[in-house]
Amino acid sequence: MNGTPQPRHAPRRGRAATPLATLLALLASQGCGARDGITTEAPDASRPGAPVEVDCGRSVQYTAPRQTLELVATAESESPIIDAAFTFIEGPGMPTLEPPSGPRALFTPTEAGTHLVRFEATNADGRAASCDITVEAVVGPPVAICPEDSFRTPVDSAVLLEGAGFDDDAVVGYQWDVVRTVAGASPVLQPRTEPVTQFESDVAGEYLLRLTVYDEEGATDDCFVPVTVTDRPTVICPEGPIAAPTRQPVALEAVVMDDGAVVRETWEVVTRPQSSSASPTPSTSRRTTLTPDRVGEYRLRFTAEDQDGFTDSCEVSVIGTETPPSVMCPAVIETTPLTPTAVNGSAVDDGVIRSAGWTVIGAPTGSAAGPPRPADNVRTVYTPDIAGEYTLRLRVQDDSGHSAECTTLVRAVATEGLRVEIFWDTNGTDMDTHLLHPDARTWNSSLDCYYGNCIGGLSWSAPGQADDPRLDIDDVDGFGPENINIMTPAAGTYRVGVHSYRGDGRVTVRIYCGGSASTPRRTFGPTRLSQSDLLWRVADVTISPTGCVIDELGSVRDFSRTGEPR
Repeated sequence: MNGTPQPRHAPRRGRAATPLATLLALLASQGCGARDGITTEAPDASRPGAPVEVDCGRSVQYTAPRQTLELVATAESESPIIDAAFTFIEGPGMPTLEPPSGPRALFTPTEAGTHLVRFEATNADGRAASCDITVEAVVGPPVAICPEDSFRTPVDSAVLLEGAGFDDDAVVGYQWDVVRTVAGASPVLQPRTEPVTQFESDVAGEYLLRLTVYDEEGATDDCFVPVTVTDRPTVICPEGPIAAPTRQPVALEAVVMDDGAVVRETWEVVTRPQSSSASPTPSTSRRTTLTPDRVGEYRLRFTAEDQDGFTDSCEVSVIGTETPPSVMCPAVIETTPLTPTAVNGSAVDDGVIRSAGWTVIGAPTGSAAGPPRPADNVRTVYTPDIAGEYTLRLRVQDDSGHSAECTTLVRAVATEGLRVEIFWDTNGTDMDTHLLHPDARTWNSSLDCYYGNCIGGLSWSAPGQADDPRLDIDDVDGFGPENINIMTPAAGTYRVGVHSYRGDGRVTVRIYCGGSASTPRRTFGPTRLSQSDLLWRVADVTISPTGCVIDELGSVRDFSRTGEPR
């Protein structure tokens, strides 16, 4: 029988065909398979409400009156299947269906016509699902049976088509034909006179194939199979080689062409320079970036895979070119005077960092702090000696001679309630710092903090050390600095003095109090002490709960060293 092409064959009545056992086996195999039995395990409470999935195989199956057809279904669920059975829904006559439960059943119709059989399965969660099978009991012309699914295949790749025929007597012939093709194509069906054939074509497009079956009496029937022939994906990489400075991202984008859906895109590194760890990011998109980390060639491969599982690839070269090192320093580090402070820089390069060094390029006036130690490493320790701001520079050089530098500001803050710093401008001289307690009446006494009694601290006033003065540095051979500090000074008026113990020089005094940190509250000098044993009465510092007041004194006179009045 000929008619309008249909993707799925409509049920029709007909005469005998292939042997029944062979046909039944073929029809059963068209489904997704079946389990051998049904589990009776206890319900799994960890998966409440799990759905059930059922599959009845071909939706239309054929037999003849009084010829038995085996029906096979499957049921799957994360929860145990506890019940499954076929049920006869409607149709002519008094057909039999046994056994009454299970995923397999034998169906025997008594009359020709259309019969509806339903399979239903239930799991331990009480969820159920069902599927229907239409059983055609035919007498008369043959029935052509085509695969129910449509097919996709790439250009020049064969696809297997499994057809069949049914007749109440015998099918004696099969004929496959291409009834719709694509301009310029040369499609091939081989073999053309067997129920199972292979189809391929050299041009992408939509094709329609027809299977015709013949019985002994010359009666025929047709069914139709649509086949989509697809082009393999085509990918094009960016034109290379692409020059890219190291440590700078370069954008890459591949072109992908396909007549269907592209399901996977992947970039990978084929080769890279020694010691490199650079990889495309992201690696799963046609648009990516690569940041070369070494000088040399990076060979990248892009691959696209379409929904049919076919792939195409292309490659591109990226040439990493030399760039100077990249160096990074902390912007600002806060510390306190005389505290060893870690200063950690870092450097990266497309080669090897051959040298690194820290230097002090700026310091408060009067500072005599030494260099960072070690000075030849990106990680160093620096000890500021007085309050103020210090600028440190890190410079690195790579194996190609390229260099880079950065700076760090080290801010040494005075955290004490009272801090006195002095420095002077002559070498080989000794200027001494003095700080008198509010109750002091003379210099060089127990209430005078100076080199003779205050190195390491001097006990004053209240119990504990918070109000005790401490001479941190006593410089005896020129320039200074020296400092005296009290963490929490008691209320009262303290006097600051400088004694020229040996030699002459121009002396500068800085006083921090009342919350000043890296900037002094007052600075005095430079004042010339022209000979040994002069005393510069610098200032009085009055400490109160509300802050501090500094009054300049400014007198310079001879110093008798012992018993000198306040």
